[in-house]
Amino acid sequence: MGNRDSRLRGNDRFSKNDLMATLTIDGSEYEARDGQTVLDVAKENNIPIPALCHHEALKPWGACRMCVVEMGRPEWNGGTKITASCALPAENGLKIQTKSEKVKGVRKVVLNLLLARCPHSKVIQQLAKVYGLTKTTLKQDEGRDNCILCNICTRVCAQLGANAITTIKRGSEKEIATPYNETPPDCIGCLSCAKNCPTDTIKFEDDGAFRKIWGKTFEMAECSVCKSKSPLTNEQVEFFAKKSGLPSEYFAKCDVCARKETAETFAQLVTNPGAHVMKSWGFAVDKMEAKAITAVPVLPQEFERS
Repeated sequence: MGNRDSRLRGNDRFSKNDLMATLTIDGSEYEARDGQTVLDVAKENNIPIPALCHHEALKPWGACRMCVVEMGRPEWNGGTKITASCALPAENGLKIQTKSEKVKGVRKVVLNLLLARCPHSKVIQQLAKVYGLTKTTLKQDEGRDNCILCNICTRVCAQLGANAITTIKRGSEKEIATPYNETPPDCIGCLSCAKNCPTDTIKFEDDGAFRKIWGKTFEMAECSVCKSKSPLTNEQVEFFAKKSGLPSEYFAKCDVCARKETAETFAQLVTNPGAHVMKSWGFAVDKMEAKAITAVPVLPQEFERS
């Protein structure tokens, strides 16, 4: 119990009033907030639980089954069951084991299957070695890529609002692809799918002027300030402008101009906060007017000088 305060201090961006439950993980007690999963609590406290289909920005999926833990409740009188920690709410009184023999056995079975499906994936090979596997006991699918069907790519794309890729076929033939395996009309070339793929299966090309992914070529947008190439495609700029209601020029900026604009904005906020607010509301403000509308703090009466 002596370690609970130190674990609490480790999450100092949250107040003690936010803590809703106490659970036990591998014999030690941890605090959890309302809405957290067991995997969330484990990650916050540096407890290693492998997870291949988990992404902090997405809802729990539970497809890979690598994050399984052995859980028990006080009313179960010592009984336990295996479940995915990414979808298990962190509730008061839970007793969690992350490295029991049952847990290791399930993870080993999953990795044996993944090694058969993706025998050349370095990520799967390295993870399998942790559990004593160097090769699968099943027939290897030599002609397949390294996709483990975690669906992070399709879920990220859907949450963004593009919905350019999906799963096709069924059973052992299931795979990630564009609709009808054709050039995806809804793809904006953002690379969210490729950048978040845990096995680096989704390939792309980018030379700074053009980008190619899923068989579609994109031209990079021109910076609205210096006219160099920005890190976004024209399709991205149009997509984000339409979705946000902001002008396309806001998104079509190279990294240098974007950083410069941010620095200037912060400088204005520090030196002339009133002027910056008025300008953001669409008012024309010159230097004299800026001085006039700069906010002046009003002190409570008890703090005023006599």
